[in-house]
Amino acid sequence: MTKLLYSFCILLLLSDNLNAQDGPFQYEIQGQISELEDSALVVIYDPFSFDGYFESDTTLLINEQFQFKGRAIVPQQIALSYLNSAESFIFWLDSGTIQIKGKMGQLKNAHYIGSQLPQQIVLFTEKVKPYNDSLAFIRYQAKSTHDPISLAELKLKEQYFNSTILQESVEVIIGSPQSYYAQITLYRIRFELGEKKFDSLYQLVLPYWIDSPAANLLAKYRIDINSIQPGRPFRDIELHDRWAQEFNLSQHKGKYIYLDFWASYCEPCIKKFPYLNELHAQSDTNKLIMVSISVDQDSKKWEKALERFELHFQNYILSPNKQDLRESVINSLQLETIPRSFLIGPDYKLILLNPSDEELEHQLRKLKLIQ
Repeated sequence: MTKLLYSFCILLLLSDNLNAQDGPFQYEIQGQISELEDSALVVIYDPFSFDGYFESDTTLLINEQFQFKGRAIVPQQIALSYLNSAESFIFWLDSGTIQIKGKMGQLKNAHYIGSQLPQQIVLFTEKVKPYNDSLAFIRYQAKSTHDPISLAELKLKEQYFNSTILQESVEVIIGSPQSYYAQITLYRIRFELGEKKFDSLYQLVLPYWIDSPAANLLAKYRIDINSIQPGRPFRDIELHDRWAQEFNLSQHKGKYIYLDFWASYCEPCIKKFPYLNELHAQSDTNKLIMVSISVDQDSKKWEKALERFELHFQNYILSPNKQDLRESVINSLQLETIPRSFLIGPDYKLILLNPSDEELEHQLRKLKLIQ
């Protein structure tokens, strides 16, 4: 809710610029939101943050009616919402006129006429809905049980459903490589694919390349992924400790280094802390250095998190006052998704990229770095 309200403040500043935006096609959105008061602020925006390719816009509701006109660069999914509301309606924006008829409090079920969603999107949504529903139920069950056997069984089920959804996503790309949706799908699942599988799918969509946010991000990701493969030198990183002292990661060259990237807002990251503390207690600290690196932009939030969650190994934050440097590290190490971890050798070459707990422990025991 807070994030949405903040976005509206930004949107008010941007709304006057939309019609001047250059783009290959024009669109018009006509709509109705019943039971919503007159002069309510209605907004359209990109819910997936492909910045620069769709400029958000706002308008006022008059007699329950609203209208948007503008230009867009690529077909993409857009969200419709209104001020002081956490609900939204996501639809496919393409050229032509779109009509949306919804009701306050039930906007997600709005009636939509106009540009049709590509058939593969409809089929994909229908196919994966049972799996997504099952995943939601499994995660709900996991929160209410503390039995290790039950948790292990739930984890296996979760892995199965995630694997099935991934396979369905791959089928979307193979079945319609010429579509813009194939690019979006490939970018969405990029972290879940191995290098060879990603590259084969990348080559599949390349002949049908559409200059789009997804295409540009895919091209950049392909360059970055080749720079962080096991056996290749790891990049240096400038870090800051709690006293604002600068530190370069490469100063640990000569020892094994385990890096864990996290943030104060990342619940899965925080859940790893007890395991990492236990791993540190078992490690040979003369040979292995464990380092936690926060990607928080606000160092105060990082410091509060350190006070709340005890970490028994070295803690740093990623250059909070050097935005260009932060972005360089985040992009090159693909830190858009966290937690993310790396094991580096004494020669400062990468050994493991984002290993599972089992893979990490196996490698550390093999290297005689833990008991």
